[in-house]
Amino acid sequence: MTQQTPTPAKGPLPKKRNSLSRSLMGWFLLLALAPMILVELVSYQQTNKSLTEIAGQQLVQTSEGKAFFLKSWFRYRFMDLNSHAEADHNRSFITQLIDGLEQSGGDLQKYVGSSDWARRVDVAQHDIVILSRRYDYIFDLFLIDAKGNVLYSVARKSDLAATCLMVHSPKPVSPIV
Repeated sequence: MTQQTPTPAKGPLPKKRNSLSRSLMGWFLLLALAPMILVELVSYQQTNKSLTEIAGQQLVQTSEGKAFFLKSWFRYRFMDLNSHAEADHNRSFITQLIDGLEQSGGDLQKYVGSSDWARRVDVAQHDIVILSRRYDYIFDLFLIDAKGNVLYSVARKSDLAATCLMVHSPKPVSPIV
């Protein structure tokens, strides 16, 4: 009996080796990348959280600064308004217009169109017109008596000779207009 020796196959051995090395390389790469991906995710979350907090703090600071500016601006405008309302020439002007309205019989529409009103306005309006031109944010200035009658308007639009207050209104007048 003769024995036959098996002949080794030449083709399959290099493929197994190549496949084993690729498989090991893939696992090592995966094991190396997993901690890096985990570190990047944690870093991203922390950065996102800190940037969001910083943006929120800056937004609060900006809004507080603008609110302070607006409150200050309005406070100074009310101080200006009170100063001009208490000025002697403006008090004299409104008093002259109220006296003229009462002397004319109390009809606001007729009085504002009268020559007496025009004469009184021509004499006393100079300071108020200059004031309205001095501030670029003022469109119109009014002189209004205690009854709500608009006796004078720099712009002389449709609100001149109008009544601002509802004295005998069935509904209560809201303090916020």
